[in-house]
Amino acid sequence: MAKLIVLYHIMSLYIYDETGQSHHTPHVNVRLNDGRSGNISIINGDSLNGNLPSRVIRAVKDFLGENRDYVIECWNKAQEGEKFEKMEDIS
Repeated sequence: MAKLIVLYHIMSLYIYDETGQSHHTPHVNVRLNDGRSGNISIINGDSLNGNLPSRVIRAVKDFLGENRDYVIECWNKAQEGEKFEKMEDIS
């Protein structure tokens, strides 16, 4: 697991190295400071599971809309067991 970015001091986005595992949807794992978490599709920003508030899902969806190409690149690297550069945190 590698941290991709911290957004607005309240949530961190991670991408897991799932080499050899079958995952159909590229996704980020979102963890809030209060312990809630969930997975969000990189492709369309939909919530895949978890207990994230709708405002968090919207914020991640907006972030992905602006950064999708780089996040997909990071996902692909992680699935090949390669490291990727953490993005600069957004306050």
